[in-house]
Amino acid sequence: MLLEIAIADAYGAAFEYLDNQIIQQYNNGYSYRQHQLHRLIPGSFTDDTQMSVAIYEYLKDHSFKPELNKNKIADYFYNCYARDKRKGYSSGFQNLLDSISSGKELLEKCNSVSSKNGAAMRSCPIGLLNDTKLIKEFAELQASITHNERGITASVAVAIATYLVRNGKDSFNEVSDYLNSFLGLNEDWLYIEEVRSRDDLGMITAKSAITFALHSRDFHHLLIDCVSVGGDVDTSAAIAAGIFSQRKDYDRSQIPANLLKKLENKEFGRDYIIELEK
Repeated sequence: MLLEIAIADAYGAAFEYLDNQIIQQYNNGYSYRQHQLHRLIPGSFTDDTQMSVAIYEYLKDHSFKPELNKNKIADYFYNCYARDKRKGYSSGFQNLLDSISSGKELLEKCNSVSSKNGAAMRSCPIGLLNDTKLIKEFAELQASITHNERGITASVAVAIATYLVRNGKDSFNEVSDYLNSFLGLNEDWLYIEEVRSRDDLGMITAKSAITFALHSRDFHHLLIDCVSVGGDVDTSAAIAAGIFSQRKDYDRSQIPANLLKKLENKEFGRDYIIELEK
């Protein structure tokens, strides 16, 4: 899961909010490229992967029977960033992370009002748990550190969708019906438009990721599909890849060799992620 998230994140980062003409020209699903405006080295992943790693490490350290402790979760968020500071976070949140020295300070100073996709982007690993009640509680708790009710709902949706796909429910209609029933909603989960919104980016991103995770025919085309719509495509692609990685018809031979080889491999890069997953 984490490897797929990192590759999709790094691939999508080159296309984030670019014009459709550029996306159509370069979105081939086989190679990383330089973003026109950002200085991120091609093959580098962003906050989407780093925060997913933080959640995964928390779950692993608790033997996937997590303690619902908001303070400790915040510590993992802060420590994961502090040991490997990188670009990709929103400027306000990154400035906050750079100004603090603990998860405790993160909880004290963070305004939990965002409806964007930062909570949803780190929720796929939560779907590796085996109890939907626990998944919901944990997804809500970790999201509440930074997000409001709508952002929290997006986090739960991603985690539950991951759980459902991991347990063989990979029909889009089945997953969307389950999500509406489980969350008490009446949402249209099919979303193939640009991933952009001022007010509801978390849910829009979750919908886009779930749509492509359940409709794309293989990992290579998943990347192309997610990026093709434009907008915040590194996050939607990363989430979609996390969900897609749990499909019964998926294996890692689907990853284009060039993307695997050229994924960043510093101290907490490709090899660290692969070993962490073991």
